[in-house]
Amino acid sequence: MAVAHRTASAAEIRAAVGATVTQRTVTNWLLQGQLRARRPVACISLTPNHYRLRHEWFQARAHRRTEWRSAVFSDESRFCLGASDGRVLVRRKPGERLQPTCLRPRHTKSTPGVMVWGAISYDSRRTLVVIPRTLTANLDVSLVIQPVVLPFMNSIQEGVFQ
Repeated sequence: MAVAHRTASAAEIRAAVGATVTQRTVTNWLLQGQLRARRPVACISLTPNHYRLRHEWFQARAHRRTEWRSAVFSDESRFCLGASDGRVLVRRKPGERLQPTCLRPRHTKSTPGVMVWGAISYDSRRTLVVIPRTLTANLDVSLVIQPVVLPFMNSIQEGVFQ
């Protein structure tokens, strides 16, 4: 049952078994099978097209190992403030971290939070830029592109911005 219903607690498994066993016995059985309670990996659900596009992008650049020194990667992340983290545990064995049944899709609804932007390259990184409100194209240019990205890219010889 633990593998079929990865979010089932030891108490729920004990109730479903129907035998008179303690919750600790169920936990011991799970541990013997290397099924430990872990937080699921939060992810954005990707479509088959997303996987195909990512694979094509990587394959087109896999042979260019020396060019990775001039690549700059950036991303913005939003951190939720004050809301419940909705903690859910899943039972999984070692090596099953990214199995679809062990993932928890992230919600995309608006909650109080802060957004930050950062960038890294092979041998350097930029300080985080705090985005004070909804990120628009104008705000991106005035807070990120002009004051941070352009000087950073000028400092990297033949830099490629991803």
